[in-house]
Amino acid sequence: SLTGLINGGCCTVDVGPSDFQDGTSLQSLLDTYANKGPITVCLEPGTYTLPAPLTLGPELDGITLQGCREGVVFQAQSESGDEFVTGLIAIQGMSSATIRSLELSAPLAGFSPPSGSFSSLPQANQSLLETFSSGLQVAIGISAADSAGLIIEDCTFELPDPGQANSFGAGIFATGTITDLEITGCTFQSANPPTTVPFNDLAVGNQTES
Repeated sequence: SLTGLINGGCCTVDVGPSDFQDGTSLQSLLDTYANKGPITVCLEPGTYTLPAPLTLGPELDGITLQGCREGVVFQAQSESGDEFVTGLIAIQGMSSATIRSLELSAPLAGFSPPSGSFSSLPQANQSLLETFSSGLQVAIGISAADSAGLIIEDCTFELPDPGQANSFGAGIFATGTITDLEITGCTFQSANPPTTVPFNDLAVGNQTES
């Protein structure tokens, strides 16, 4: 059940899966604590099905989102579409956040890069990436953009089997300026791990054959 303890502006809230069966979402719960100082949300074991990515921004700076005990699972609702392209949890513009002891089952989401995304690359590399991104499916557990002071600890990231689709999977995907990032004790696993990593040469700055 939903319980809370408020001490000197800092709040600790205990929740369980049964608290989100009447249309209330974890996002709407967190939004009620926006701009009220650091909050610790302790999640009881169970499966938490998200209708959209859990979005954490500067209004929730200082948040700690953690499993009370083993067995806290985040997943997307079964009819989800491309809205999870940013992952199950999307962090943006934060200066402090801790995510601890969660199991994240990343869903597949379709992604089409904007026109001209690869225009700064040599033509051969443009062609490769345009081909690879056609019908691309992405699976991301946590995305972080332009944030600092992030701690991700003792989490498990489960990436799905993409089948025959071109795919990109990342337990944690960071963009922009990220400082003071700590990742400890995490496990990354896949239902069908790749035997090779496409475009490794591109990742390390080498040119590729056409």
